[in-house]
Amino acid sequence: MQHKYGDAEMRRFLKHELDGYLRGRASEVRHEPPLVLVQREPYVWYQKGSMAFYALSDAIGEDKLNAALKEFLASGS
Repeated sequence: MQHKYGDAEMRRFLKHELDGYLRGRASEVRHEPPLVLVQREPYVWYQKGSMAFYALSDAIGEDKLNAALKEFLASGS
C-alpha cells in the first residue's frame, strides 16, 4: 500500500486503523484478550493487525517480513 499510494496515504490509513482500534477497545467491558483467545473482537483482528504488521515491517524490513510470511505459508502452518 505504501509503495502504491505513498507515505502520506499510509500514515492516513494507519491513523484511521488506530482510531478504529481504540474505539473498539474503549467499548469493551472486559480487558482485551490475548490474540490467541480473541473471538468476537474484529477491531483486534483488523485494526490492530494492520498496525502490528506495519510496525514489524518497519522494525525488521519489508523484505525480511515478506520472506518470513512466504516461508510460513509454504510450511502449511
